Amino acid sequence: MGNATTKIKGEDIENNTIFLVGKFCILWNIFEKANNHKLTMGKVKQAVSNINDKECFVKLANQLTMRAVLQEHEINDYVEKRVYPENAEIRYEEKGAIKKAIKFIETNGEYHLEGGLYAIWRIRHNMFHGFKCYKDLDNQVDLFRAMCEVLEMAIK
Repeated sequence: MGNATTKIKGEDIENNTIFLVGKFCILWNIFEKANNHKLTMGKVKQAVSNINDKECFVKLANQLTMRAVLQEHEINDYVEKRVYPENAEIRYEEKGAIKKAIKFIETNGEYHLEGGLYAIWRIRHNMFHGFKCYKDLDNQVDLFRAMCEVLEMAIK
C-alpha cells in the first residue's frame, strides 16, 4: 500500500513530501527573519557556529552525497551543476560558498559546516527562482528532513 497523496495541479505528491517541503519553507522564513531578512555569508557562518549538535550536518552531507550518486555525478560536479546550475546567478561572494559546499560534502559533514548551510540556501533559491524539479520531490524527502534538522538547530 502506497503513501497517501494529494493531487496538486494534476500531479500526485505524497502528503509527507508536502509536509516536509512546507516545514522547510517555514523554517527558512524563520531563519531569514532571525537574520533581519538580510542573509549574508557571514551570517550563515555565525549561524553554524551556534550549533552544538553536529550530527544534523552529517545527515545533510549524506543526503547530498546520495543525490550526487543517484544522478551519477562526482561531488564537485553535482554541486557546480545541480546545486548551482549553469544558469544560476551567482554573486561574487558565493564563489567561495561553492568550494565550501564541496568540501562540506567531501568531508561527510565533519568540516566546512557553513558549506552545508550554503547548499541549503542554494537549494531554497533553486526551488523558488530557478531549477525546478517538483516531479522529483517525493524522492527528496530525506534531503528535506535533513535540511529541516539543520535549520532547526541554526535558528536561535
